[in-house]
Formats: sequence, structure tokens, C-alpha cells
Amino acid sequence: MQEQTKEAAELYGLPITLRVPAELKRKLSDEAAALGVSLAQHGAGILAGAHQASESVSTQLDLALRENRALGQRLAVLEKQSAWQEGDAGSVLDTLRRNFAVLAEAHEKREAVTQDALRARGFDFNFNTNIAFLDGAQYFCVFGLGYRLEGKKMTIREFKS
Repeated sequence: MQEQTKEAAELYGLPITLRVPAELKRKLSDEAAALGVSLAQHGAGILAGAHQASESVSTQLDLALRENRALGQRLAVLEKQSAWQEGDAGSVLDTLRRNFAVLAEAHEKREAVTQDALRARGFDFNFNTNIAFLDGAQYFCVFGLGYRLEGKKMTIREFKS
């Protein structure tokens, strides 16, 4: 007996009871009569339509939230990139000159350099003038000197224009 009820529920759905105001019931009864269906069928159709509409809105909301997150991440990247650009040209040039001086000093001493050591000397890794490729390696250049990161250590090379 329970198996038959389960099959019937899967085929025909489960019965539910709703309390609606009398005015709404009259209006729904009139609509159902105009459509030639019972009030129960009309109510079920309305519920199914509302459910589909809510799923659609939920999907649209999910997509909008994903897009908002992606835009937020992109905005954070752009803000980080543009933070140094907002300074005046003089401060950008000063930072590039300081970076060049720090690289030149390390290059002249031919010492093994780490990122932390350069940072401690005032080197700002966000300021480079260009990127060069040599022997399949990428070098970030500050004027005529380039550096390549190799784990924690760095290699500094001179690039002639």
C-alpha cells in the first residue's frame, strides 16, 4: 500500500492545503472556470509557474553575484596596479632612480642578492621600465639593469640599448 502511495506521489504530486482569502479564492475560481480547469489544477499551475520564476530569478541572482565577485577582484587588481600611477611623475621617476641605484650597487659588488635585501635597501618591485628576455629568461628592467627572480635569490644583468 505504501509503495502505491509513493508511486502516486511521484506521478501526481503530493496534496497540499492552502488558506487563501475569500476574495482571492473567488478570483482564482473565476480564472479556473475561464480556463476550463479545476481550482486545484489552476492553483497547482500558479504554484509551478511561481516556482519556475523563482528558480529563474535565483539563477540570475547567482550569475549577477558571480559577475560582481569577478568585477570586484578585477577592480582590486586595477587599484593595486594604479596605486603607484596616482603619484606625480616626479615621485615615479624618483622611485625608478632609487631602484636603479640599488640594483647598480648590488651589481657592482657582484653579491648574491635576495628580494628581502633589495627591499630593505628601498627597492620597490612595482616600478620597472621594461621587460627583457634573454636565454629564455624574463628580466624586469630598470633603465639599463635587469633582474630575474630565481626562487629567493636574484640575478642582475646589464642590458645595453
